[in-house]
Amino acid sequence: MKGDVEYIGDKVIAYISEEPDMPKIELNFNNFVGKDINLSYTLSYNVKYRYNGNEYSFTDFYEKKDIKVNDNKYTIQWDNVFQGGDLKIKWKIDNKEYEKNIMIRGKNPELSKVRQYGSTIGCDRYWFFWDIIGGESDYRQFMNMGEYKYIELKVYNSTTHKKEQKGLPLWGGPRGFGFAQLDNWGTKENPKYCNTLQRWNWKENLKGAIEVIDSKVYEVRNNRDLQKIVREINVKKDSISMDDLVFDKVTFTLGNSSIFPEFDINKPLPAGKRSIFDAHLIKYYNGGQLIKGIIEENNGSEEKKSIDNKKNVQYKIILDENITYLKDVYNNK
Repeated sequence: MKGDVEYIGDKVIAYISEEPDMPKIELNFNNFVGKDINLSYTLSYNVKYRYNGNEYSFTDFYEKKDIKVNDNKYTIQWDNVFQGGDLKIKWKIDNKEYEKNIMIRGKNPELSKVRQYGSTIGCDRYWFFWDIIGGESDYRQFMNMGEYKYIELKVYNSTTHKKEQKGLPLWGGPRGFGFAQLDNWGTKENPKYCNTLQRWNWKENLKGAIEVIDSKVYEVRNNRDLQKIVREINVKKDSISMDDLVFDKVTFTLGNSSIFPEFDINKPLPAGKRSIFDAHLIKYYNGGQLIKGIIEENNGSEEKKSIDNKKNVQYKIILDENITYLKDVYNNK
C-alpha cells in the first residue's frame, strides 16, 4: 500500500490534508499477477452521540462496487465525495476474499492558514468572527486528543469523544461540528443542518459559519421587541443608561453598531469599546436574547415600560442574566 498512509501499531491511517484534499491510497497486488481481481470499498462515518439524555445519529456514507483491477494496482477513487470515517476495502481472487480497514481522519490546519483563507471569504466583515470560532472549538475542526480508534457501534459522549475519536470531526452537543460547531439554523420553511462537506472540509465549515452569522444578523434586525427597545432609547435619550458588560478581552457598552446601522441611537462608541448590539448578536449565535428591555431605575419591577413623557425619571437597559456563552468566548481565551 502506498500514498498518504501511516501505520500506528496494527492500525492504518490515511489523512485528509490541511489543504484540504482527500488522501491518495494506492493498492498493490503484485503477488497476484495475471489473476482476476474484483474490488469494492465503503467509507462510513456512522456515529451516535448522547447529549442531555438524548441520542443523536450522524451518517456519512460512500460506496464503490464491482471494480475490475488492471495492472495489479488500483488507486482509491473518491469521485466527488469529501468525507472521512472508516474505509473498508474488500477484494476477491480465485473465490478467496480479502479485507483491509483504513481510518480516514482529519488534521487541523495551522491557524494562520485558516485566518488567511477566512479573509478571502468575508470572515473579517465581523470583528468578532474569530472570537466565536475560538470559543466554539478552540480553533479546531477535528478532535486532536485521545487515540485513533475505529468507530464502534455504541453511543459516544463528550468523554469518549475526547478519548477515542482522534481525527474525527470535533463534536459538541447536541449536533455541532467543526470550527464553528455548525448545528442547525435557517427558518421553519428552510431549515439547515451541518452537512457532510461542512463536517469534513474546514473551508466549507467556515463558509457555513458566515452563513449562520448573516442569517442571525437578519433575524436580529427584524426582531420587533428589539426594534421597540431602540425606539424607546431614542425617545428617552440621556435619561437612559446601561452598565457596561466587561470581560477579560472586551467591554460592551450602550452605543451604535456598524453591523446594525438601523439601530442608530445617536451614541458614538467610546474608544476601545464595542456595541451592546454586537454582544446581543454574539450571544444569539448560540441562542437566546441578551437585551431584554427597559425599566425605571427607581422602580424594582423589571417589566418593560411604555414610552412616556415623565420628567427627571432615569431608565436602565436590562440584560439577560445568562451570559455564560459570552464568558466562554471572552474569558480565558
